[in-house]
Parts: sequence; structure tokens; C-alpha cells
Amino acid sequence: MRAGPRELSELSRVLPDPLPTKANLGCGYDRREGYLNVDLYPHEGTADFIADISDLRIFPSGHFEELVAYDVIEHFERDRVVGILKGWARLLRQDGVLKLRAPNLLKLAAALAAPENRNAKVAAHLMHLIYGTQAYSGDYHLAGFTPELLTSQLAEAGLVVTKSEVLDAYNLTVTARLGGATPAETLS
Repeated sequence: MRAGPRELSELSRVLPDPLPTKANLGCGYDRREGYLNVDLYPHEGTADFIADISDLRIFPSGHFEELVAYDVIEHFERDRVVGILKGWARLLRQDGVLKLRAPNLLKLAAALAAPENRNAKVAAHLMHLIYGTQAYSGDYHLAGFTPELLTSQLAEAGLVVTKSEVLDAYNLTVTARLGGATPAETLS
């Protein structure tokens, strides 16, 4: 059941019962069925729970089998990234999975430097990917990632990268597991 505008404030106070074992953090307009869709902003009909995904102490430790955090970690200050990843790791069951997507600054810089991409239209698109759309206060990119940096930050948070790939030539997509997993090679 969807909450109406008057009930949105209640979403941030009461956990669903039963609490799903999968969560979509920073869902924006990406509503996923079977997941608890969490966002700071009450986008029309997408979020099930309104919360700051950098502070999810309201959720029980070790509850989630999967967390999806696509296109959100770059919206936090660089010096907060590892702490936020540790907070998300706390939510995972043993062998739980975090699926993360973030801009790959190395690929973006290379694309920006390529002679064929120096026209204003392409450069503006690449700048959007680097700095965010800036359409509202939470839509600015405050952190950037290279494959090695993201791998290191995930490890510091207790997560091991088990799968990585480059999506759309500019984004890193990562699956990281809490505990017990065999590390994959550093992201590429």
C-alpha cells in the first residue's frame, strides 16, 4: 500500500512489519518491487521509507541479505564515505551483498580529454556525470572514485569486492560481500 502525502512523515518513524530483507538505498525514482525503497526525498510514489541513508541506525544489525545503492555514494562528502559504507555493512547478514554503482573518474577524465569529446554538448554531458545534475540540493556529487580507491574504501568498511564491471563506459558497478568471500581482482 502506498502512503499519501500526509502519511509520508510516518514512513520515517515506523519500520514496516515484516521488514523486507532487501533494501534499495537512495532509491530516487528507481522503485524496486520486493525491496524496502529508502530515500531522503519523498519522490512521487517511490520511497517506502523516508530516511537519510547515511545514518540508518533505525534498522537492525545483520538483517539485510542485499542492499542496492546505485548512484548515491558520490552524493556524500569524501571524508564520510568509509563511515557510511561501514554503516551499510552493519546492516548486512553474514555473506550479505552490497550492490553499488558510482562514477568512474578515470574513465570520465579520459573521455573528457579525448579530442572527439571536446565539443560543448559532449563536455556538458560528461560534466553532468562528474558533478551531478544539481537539480535540487541533494543532487550534487561531492565524492569521486577510481577503481582502486573504491576497492580500498569497501575493504576498510569490511566488505570484499566479488564482482566489478564498467557500465555505460563511465560507471563502476560493484558487488561486495560482507565476510567470508574470496576477493576479486581490483576493480577495472
